[in-house]
Parts: sequence; C-alpha cells; structure tokens
Amino acid sequence: MIAGLSHFLEERDSLLFLANAEESVERQDKFIDSLLSQNAGGVVMCPAMETNLDYLETVQSRGFPVVLAVRPIGEEQFDFVGTNNFMGLQIATEHLIRKGHKHIAFVGGLEISKTRSHRLGGYMSKLMEHGITFNERYIRSCSASRSEGAKVTRELLEQHPEVTAIIGYQDIVAFGVMRAIKDLGKKVGKDIAVVGFDDVAESADTRPSLTTVSVSAREIGRAAGEIILSRMEGDKQPYKSVVFPPKLVVRDSCG
Repeated sequence: MIAGLSHFLEERDSLLFLANAEESVERQDKFIDSLLSQNAGGVVMCPAMETNLDYLETVQSRGFPVVLAVRPIGEEQFDFVGTNNFMGLQIATEHLIRKGHKHIAFVGGLEISKTRSHRLGGYMSKLMEHGITFNERYIRSCSASRSEGAKVTRELLEQHPEVTAIIGYQDIVAFGVMRAIKDLGKKVGKDIAVVGFDDVAESADTRPSLTTVSVSAREIGRAAGEIILSRMEGDKQPYKSVVFPPKLVVRDSCG
C-alpha cells in the first residue's frame, strides 16, 4: 500500500512522511499533531483500533483532510479505501471446502477488531452455506506476529488434531501457523492446508509458498493518494468509499 501511495504522490510532486504508531492511539495522535504543526496537507492512515473518532472529527473540521485506509471506523465520517474483508474470507473458506476440508480453523486478530469480525463473518457464512457446523474452539485470537501465530497454532492442534486447514488472519500470522505445523512434524499443504490474508511479498517466496487473499495493496495506496490530493485541492464532495474486491492467490500451502 505504501508503495502505491508514495509513487502516486511522487508523480505529483507531493512529499510523503511515514510514521508507525504500533496500535498506540497516543502515538498516533502525537504524529497527527506534529503534521498539523508542520502545515502538512492531510493524512492517510490505518487507524489504531481504539482511535478517538471525536479527535479525528475535530482535526478534519479544521480543514485537515483525513483518509482512512484498510481499517474503516465510524459511519461515513471519513473517506475510506480498502478491501472487502467479508468476501475475502468467503473466498478463502470456499476454496478450502472445495478441497474437501471440513475442520477449518481461523487464527489471528484481536477480538476488539472490527476487521476481524468482518473476516470471521465471511468464514462463518461459508461454513453455514455448506452445512458445516461452526466450532468456536477452532477460533483463536492473537497479535500480529509469527511467534504468536505459532504459539496459538500449537495449542490449537494439540487440542484439536482433527483440524486439517487453518486460515491466518494475516500473512504474518500464517507464517507462524506454518512454523508450528512443521514443528509438530506435519507437512504444510499435505497434512494441513494454510491460507493467509494480504499477499505480502514473502508469501510467494516462503516454502511452501503461501496461498493467500490478495487485497490489491498497491491499488489501495494509489486510490488513497488520489482522494487525499483531491481533498487538499478543495474537493468538497460527500464521503468517498473505494472498496477493492479481494482475490485468492493459490500457491503450494493448500496442496
């Protein structure tokens, strides 16, 4: 996403500053305050999960455009660019079911995350559509890291050896899932299928390569750039929402 955004802005002689709040609302607000003090033109942000909407509304009311990327919050208060998370998990779950899997687990994400709720909704809808009983014990939350993904996967598979497929909330979590499967002496793609979400560059290079849901990250970045520049140039149109359809990139981790 950052590549798409930065290239778009560079083509139009606009400068991009990057900051990582690491899910800290306090850090995030400090970064925005700093941008305001330096007379920046606007902000494209993936908001922290506990973002204060009132603060962002106040910032935007001062003529400082705010475009949200990937993670929507609020109800049509801010421009948004992202993907359809519900559909993404529907596609992933449908693929696994067509491969013959019935014991499909979902690993990753924090329970307070709306994005996670949307993805879980897509997963559950496909299970229901195919008459597969939803088992809440197959759902495990964790932070976005390989180590956490591996930890909860080991616990899951030790408690539920019948699981034959696991969907990772993010690719980074799916990499941890794959590590745990290997540590338990099983083969990814043969004994247990794995699907990720994001299609980061490493997904194609890891062994076995990771089947994953692509979210058109570069296109999301470019679209966010288009909106933020239009707002900076005085565009007063109502709230804009650009949602790119996800697609499944099938590789070796599903057999």
